[in-house]
Amino acid sequence: RDYIEYFGAPKAPELKVPEAPWRNKVLPPSEYLEGAASAPCGSLSILRVSGFSCKALRNCVRYDSTGQRIVYPCGSVAVSQDISSGDQKFHQMHSHKVSCMASTDDGTLVASAQFGKMPLLTVWNATTSDCMSVIRGSHARAITAMSFSPDGTLLAAVGCDDHHRLTIYDWRTGTIKASAPVAMQRILDVTWTPDGTGLVTVGNHHVGFWKVEGRNLTYEPPKMGLKGKSQLFDVVRFFGSSAVVGTADGHLYLFPIDSAELERTVKAHNNCVYTLFPTRQEMISGAKDGMVKIWNLDYEALRQFDVKSMLNDVPSSIKSVCLSPDGAKILVGVSGGEIHEISYQSGSAVNNKPLAVGHFRGETTGMDVSPTQQQFVTCGTDRSIRVWDLRTAKELGRTFIDTSPYSCAYSPNGNEIALGLGNPKAKTAGKNDGAILVVQARSLTSIEFEGRDSQEPILVVKYSSDGRTLAVGSCDTNIYIYAARDGYQKKAVISTHEAPVAYLDFTTDGQYLRSGDLPTDGSSGFLHYSDVVAGVDIPTASSLQDHAWDSCDAPYGWYATGVWDDLPVGGHLTTTAKPRRASEDTQGHPVLLAGDNFGRILSYGFPCTKAGNPRYLTRAHAAAVRNVAWSPDGSKVVSVGADRVIMVYDFVTNTAVDDANDNLAMDERLRIDGGLESQGIIAQLKSERFTTTAAVEPWKRTLVKPPQVPEEDTAAPDTDVALDYILGPMMTDMRGASFYNHNGDVVFASGQTAVIFNATNHEQQFHSTHSRDTGDISCLAISNDGRLCASGTSGERSEVHVWDALTGTDMASFPGVHVGGVALVAFSSCKRYLASVGHEDSHMLRVYLSATGKWNDGRCILVSDTVPLKPLSLAFVGSDSFPLLLGHEQGGAFIARQGPSIRLQNAVFGRQRIKQPILTSVVLPGANGEADVTVSGMQSGHLYLWDLDTCTVTRAVQGHHAAVSSVAATGTGCVSASMDGYVKLWGRRFGLLKEYPIFEATPNPFNPAIHALSCDQSASKFLVGMKGGEIYQVARDSGRVLMLNEAHSKRQLNGLAVNPVRADEFATAGDDAFLRVWSISRREISRRKHLDSASRAVAWSPDGRIIAVGFGGDPDDSSKDGAIVLLDSETLEIMQEDRKCRDYVTDVKFSPDGSMLAVASNDGKIYLHSPSDLGLIAVTPKGMYTPVRIDFSSDGTQLQCSTTGRELLYYNTDAANAEKGSLIQKAAAVKNSIWHTQTLPLGWMVQGAWGLVGIDEDNAGFDVAVERSPDKSLLAAGFFDGTVAYTNYPSQASGNECKQLEGLGSAVSRVAFTRDGSHLIAIGRVSRAIVLYRIAQARASADDEEEKEEKTGN
Repeated sequence: RDYIEYFGAPKAPELKVPEAPWRNKVLPPSEYLEGAASAPCGSLSILRVSGFSCKALRNCVRYDSTGQRIVYPCGSVAVSQDISSGDQKFHQMHSHKVSCMASTDDGTLVASAQFGKMPLLTVWNATTSDCMSVIRGSHARAITAMSFSPDGTLLAAVGCDDHHRLTIYDWRTGTIKASAPVAMQRILDVTWTPDGTGLVTVGNHHVGFWKVEGRNLTYEPPKMGLKGKSQLFDVVRFFGSSAVVGTADGHLYLFPIDSAELERTVKAHNNCVYTLFPTRQEMISGAKDGMVKIWNLDYEALRQFDVKSMLNDVPSSIKSVCLSPDGAKILVGVSGGEIHEISYQSGSAVNNKPLAVGHFRGETTGMDVSPTQQQFVTCGTDRSIRVWDLRTAKELGRTFIDTSPYSCAYSPNGNEIALGLGNPKAKTAGKNDGAILVVQARSLTSIEFEGRDSQEPILVVKYSSDGRTLAVGSCDTNIYIYAARDGYQKKAVISTHEAPVAYLDFTTDGQYLRSGDLPTDGSSGFLHYSDVVAGVDIPTASSLQDHAWDSCDAPYGWYATGVWDDLPVGGHLTTTAKPRRASEDTQGHPVLLAGDNFGRILSYGFPCTKAGNPRYLTRAHAAAVRNVAWSPDGSKVVSVGADRVIMVYDFVTNTAVDDANDNLAMDERLRIDGGLESQGIIAQLKSERFTTTAAVEPWKRTLVKPPQVPEEDTAAPDTDVALDYILGPMMTDMRGASFYNHNGDVVFASGQTAVIFNATNHEQQFHSTHSRDTGDISCLAISNDGRLCASGTSGERSEVHVWDALTGTDMASFPGVHVGGVALVAFSSCKRYLASVGHEDSHMLRVYLSATGKWNDGRCILVSDTVPLKPLSLAFVGSDSFPLLLGHEQGGAFIARQGPSIRLQNAVFGRQRIKQPILTSVVLPGANGEADVTVSGMQSGHLYLWDLDTCTVTRAVQGHHAAVSSVAATGTGCVSASMDGYVKLWGRRFGLLKEYPIFEATPNPFNPAIHALSCDQSASKFLVGMKGGEIYQVARDSGRVLMLNEAHSKRQLNGLAVNPVRADEFATAGDDAFLRVWSISRREISRRKHLDSASRAVAWSPDGRIIAVGFGGDPDDSSKDGAIVLLDSETLEIMQEDRKCRDYVTDVKFSPDGSMLAVASNDGKIYLHSPSDLGLIAVTPKGMYTPVRIDFSSDGTQLQCSTTGRELLYYNTDAANAEKGSLIQKAAAVKNSIWHTQTLPLGWMVQGAWGLVGIDEDNAGFDVAVERSPDKSLLAAGFFDGTVAYTNYPSQASGNECKQLEGLGSAVSRVAFTRDGSHLIAIGRVSRAIVLYRIAQARASADDEEEKEEKTGN
């Protein structure tokens, strides 16, 4: 199974460098010189698949609405096949094996679902295979049953979680209409009532009747009485006036349509009833007994057909039946892996051969391509040997033998096939395990040789290229050598391995053998070399270093070391293949194919000796690839997998030759594009999270109950809090993420919210409908007319939304589209297409279509892997839509659509050009009949112009002295922006008209690199987004530059403090070394100060005159860690500076009277200073964990502290009580304390904060950021998953009702109320977003506050 999808790996998975013994036995040829690797100039495109997933699936073979095509599952692929021609179309949206299918009554639409940790279900057109909808994330392990509602608008699905949840979807939007747990037993089928108001579920000892009432599902159990018995129920359908349930003992149980009481039973078959297909007047049934029966409304069998008679030695259980639209034929799927059409009237076969055929039991393990004919052979644990046509993948012949053939090989002349017998996974040994069988290739039944020198299964057989020798690798660890031209007389036995021998390769002269074994744990094993003539081991690899090898079937080789190094943890190669003669790419380089245990086929240039080489990735099988091989002419590839699926591919070569004279490697600063810096910080924080095995949380041991505990209000607060304003655009790890919309408003992203900002009146609108668990926004795109926007998120469960760029109104959502985050999104010029590229290992491309362009009908129509190279830009460059131009770290690729798949053509840079990363692309509309021009901004600073027909650079313009990060069309030319801080205006012929040095703007940008550029609709002004988070507006004619917004721009933002005197102000301090003071009323920055170091703690003195900042936290610069500085709050001039500790400051807090400043440090201590001169008053004892939050008591005599070890500690700060800074050993000593602030998430009055939202995996191990309102009526809390919530204060019990707020999608570092309680402020730790929430009303007056404090003591 695919590791990335199934296990939810992070985007940058740890690379596996296996400590494999074979690495010590491989050497490249002595004349081999390591050179620059290039991607193979060709990729695999599925031509045909053979097989039918029949083992566990029922009711999964259907006609389409025309009756001319059938649809069925085959591994992870769903196939739409033309009955007459055999032409196949593929639905390839699934990453794992298809688990169930359903279709609408008219056969127009098909729904398919899969196995997997977070299985997805898709809805697609049965005739064209175009995807209509993708839904993910609501089920676990697998989806086992689905059913469309009678009108086709809803889809019911049952999952394989512990409670087998039934969920009803509006499949067009992906929204859940209702959901309920069904039972602990596995559910096998579900169907709707004819009126669409209810459902019936059946499964293992389960029948359930459900009523749909709005969002509720009401369950009613069956009442079978003495008429029936509980057993396995496989299928349910409505026929006539009854719900008909097929049972394991061959009965049909009939329940009235409006009742759960069993009315009647009918003995229909001799064994389990698997499938039912009702029509208006008749119903077809199929069962394990191999019989198909047709029933009337009185349940009289009108006709019955024995399907076993037309099958050839394969199991005959009927798994699926379907009546053709014209009523003349019945489609029958059997457990023998075959699909047949039979006559409705006579039951005779309509076609001479089955419509689909394949191996049906265990695994397909052996495969080889004929060296002389357009044929290939397969064998497997179903005991069959099958020969197939390589061009059509149709079966040409088969035979069955008494022992499973595990391996097979053609002789060099193609006349004979050698078979190795035995199944190593069988529970009992076969009577002929270890035997060798050689048969004629034409007949399969004519035996040329039969021998048995081993008693254990044979894993591999191999002929030498001259046909003189046959080598056989056995599970008994021996290699047997036979003289093929001398009656297969045994010549030698080579005993060098200590594990089963699984791989064999001969040298071209047939004298030497390379063999690899397969340890029982499935990891990579040993590699040995042997002299075939002498039958002895060759201990040193160097003696064969320069010998030519006839094949590269063993994945243990110098040519594949880089492939192994590229594999994620848990991955290993199962097979490799290199073309023997042809199949070289257009530059004469052979292509190496490698199959892995995740079912993927990786295409590399041969050889691949180091990690990170460019490659193509093909998601081929739903289980491990067992074998992959080239056709003799190199035009096709065949693979077989443990999923029993056989796939034939065309090897599609690129025709263009790139003779670029140089290569420019990607600037490593671009590695974080697409939100990856944020993802990396979040991953690091998760790795550092606190865990404990203690039965009681540490802080609860020192928790003390106040003497007076007020009665708490557990209901949700009646105060309304709403998103008001967002400060801080995200630009650091996103390019092209700020735009003008059609009205000239500014669109940017901050946290999980997209902001529409009117710079004239400082008003904002928001798009904030991304799901909480999908992460922050990682990419943005806007349509050419500025009316539509698309946004993608960075989380493992990422999603793409399309929304109105003028209002923020959501128009379409596509959940679960990419694993590990969305890297890029792009609109076509016609606005009907949207494309997204993800951070998966293969950087998956998804294309969405809105036929109307309004996007309320949006659906995903195409999913395909692209290239395993860092994606940097994406643009539709056709006049209307396709092709797409995808820029990546080694250049780019033009992507054309071919039905539900793509054709990928590498960008050709040509002679005298530099091959380099494409950072941005745009289409300049032609004027006066001229053709459109596609322009790309390059890393070298050039602008490259493209010929779309040849995908070749036609012209290079030296635009900038640094990388061109963004280009925008102006109507009469274009404007470009660069990492050098310049914006340049170009004419239609690319003459330079004007340049704008943005790095000289006032105030200066924190970083001169430009990350985004946009023009308004009249092209009279430009919007420039900086890497440092600033957004400037530039007047085209005058060149006047105006700052519109700014943000903290490096790593984390942790410092937040409100002005205790002036309610309009608050301050933030971040890792970018900036202290910023903001005005809430003006909605902008008031003043800023660049300090010497990163800072993660800030506090305001009680009189509002001083701001204290604690330094440190930047892992790249610890020179000032531990220092503190006091600044004049009005001028931000430094008043005093001191440094008593050498580790970074985590929190600072003034005492209520301003006479003391407490500084918490990562060294485990708290330092008490005098603010007047920063003299040291006392230091607390060093703790085991870092102090994180500190609060003074109202009288300033005590200090409470929370730590990274989730301790709650108390310290004395008054010498009259005890030594200053001493630890208060007994918590009872603080039970009467009134705390001046409450930023600790630990405490009696705030302990309920931990239960405001589910402390699931996303929040577990992290502290909660809390603060109470000035009137002590509300408690606000921020969580690691980005949730901001508020509840009534105090909050003592877990589970109190709360209200959640939108805005942030990842870790919340601080929350704070303004002095007057009019606003709540939350800051994002990683997104660095500053979110202001307006509080609708104050809850209490100052007098009420004093009275409450006296009563509660807190």
